[in-house]
Amino acid sequence: MFSSCHFSLILIVYLFDICLVLPFSIPGLAFAYSQSPLYLRGVIMGLNLATIGIGFYVAGALAAIVRKATDGSWYPQDLNAGKLENYFFFLAVVIFLNFLVFVYLGRRYKYVESSRISVTPEEDQEQTSIVSDRSPIINQAKAV
Repeated sequence: MFSSCHFSLILIVYLFDICLVLPFSIPGLAFAYSQSPLYLRGVIMGLNLATIGIGFYVAGALAAIVRKATDGSWYPQDLNAGKLENYFFFLAVVIFLNFLVFVYLGRRYKYVESSRISVTPEEDQEQTSIVSDRSPIINQAKAV
């Protein structure tokens, strides 16, 4: 069924995934959460999940583009017959360009000190009443 080689690869993949999630995804999400306004934090969580999904789509599209552009020589159906190292070097260049954009944006960013992480129930109720008073849909529903 499974040889010890397959089992060791599964462990390596899980370890790799943990090493990606813990230092990058969780602190990045915590940073975005702490820097967003109190009442946009749900939107920030949704945007984080949306960017993950878009990233998977872009990765698949990039593989398809490289396969078509190189006539399958870099990324063929049979991976043993191709020059997959060229594809990985290309990915390294794309990741490096992404890193340069990240550094540029990171240097321009002005950190906002956020001492308040949570919202009290009173503040939540106050904000809800302010929003509901301004909403024409809720006002129409109250009138009916």
